[in-house]
Amino acid sequence: MKNYCLSKTSLISLFVLLSIQNIIAQKYTSLAEALKHTNEVQVLDLRKKNIQEFPREILLFKNLKRLDLSRNRLTKIPVEIAQLKQLEWLELGYNQLTSVPPQIGKLQKLQLLDLRKNKLKTIPAEIGNLRNLSDLHLSHNQLTKLPASLGKLTRLWVLKAEQNQLISLPPTIGNLKQLMVLWLNNNQLAKLPQEMGNLSVLTELRLYQNKLEALPKELGKLESLKKLSLSANQLKTLPTELGNLKRLTRLALVRNKLTSIPAELGNLTNLEILMLDDNQLTTLPNTLGKLSRLKNLDVSKNRLTSFIKTTKGLQQLKRLDLRDNQLKELPQEIGELSNLSVLHLQKNQLTTLPESVKQLKNLRNLRLQKNPVSKETISTIKTWIPPKCFLKAD
Repeated sequence: MKNYCLSKTSLISLFVLLSIQNIIAQKYTSLAEALKHTNEVQVLDLRKKNIQEFPREILLFKNLKRLDLSRNRLTKIPVEIAQLKQLEWLELGYNQLTSVPPQIGKLQKLQLLDLRKNKLKTIPAEIGNLRNLSDLHLSHNQLTKLPASLGKLTRLWVLKAEQNQLISLPPTIGNLKQLMVLWLNNNQLAKLPQEMGNLSVLTELRLYQNKLEALPKELGKLESLKKLSLSANQLKTLPTELGNLKRLTRLALVRNKLTSIPAELGNLTNLEILMLDDNQLTTLPNTLGKLSRLKNLDVSKNRLTSFIKTTKGLQQLKRLDLRDNQLKELPQEIGELSNLSVLHLQKNQLTTLPESVKQLKNLRNLRLQKNPVSKETISTIKTWIPPKCFLKAD
């Protein structure tokens, strides 16, 4: 926990420092104007200038700390970029780059490198020499792998490599002990290295839209994790160790092949959002009733034939989506959900609701379409729910 606090403090300090630098240092948005003050230029913003070739004149700015060439039409970065020894921020996103010169590894002071939305198929191993790098953006390229040397970036806080074609991750990713944000969604990952469990200060992990069939139990060691997205994979089971992620507030497992979830998920006492829709679940563990901070539970589009009876602990639950299951009845305990505002029950086999729905004083939206509920029963239910509640039925 101590390392996490230091990292967070350092992150704030960095952005405060950079803000001060931008205030003190004039930002030049014209290359012609900047060339009149060669030794003074520290911040050069040439984004959206329709530049097709890297302007060699930029190499004259020996004190340049921040260079923004994003949203142009660049296809190549010259090896001479290594001459910009003072460079701390380099933004090259939204261009047409097909490669990055190995010499970029000589920019020892670089803290941010943005290469998003280009046409990169590889990243040079020399990127591992950027020991001061804290923020690396590689998203929306054509990368199939990341270099093992990435593990040398021990000061890295943010790594975004979503929307690529990654088929695997180097085990050295576990060396990124200061990493707090990791986005790997929309790739082709079929498995994860167990070393990812070493990312002890990681707070956000995005892995949705991959090809994961299983998760390493070591993910349960990510004690700082708050947001975990695993939707749109091919997961059939979950490791019980996920129940160790006590700081988790959001867990998304939409569109997998889960037939059950471990009872240990009931230990996630800080969880506020749990998305389990579009799986193959037939039951839910009663331990979910211990999720005292849960506000949103979505288990729609499954095969549930019953709902948990231990609902008394779900006092913060505001939204419950049970539509498109095989429910024939709801437990009387549903009335214990005192803060429930939205209850979706469409496409089930319900013929009535328990009279305990009278206790749902905060209910504002109740949907019952496509259930075999008679008009007489609907009329009765209307007398049970609050006057301000919107009821939708066939």
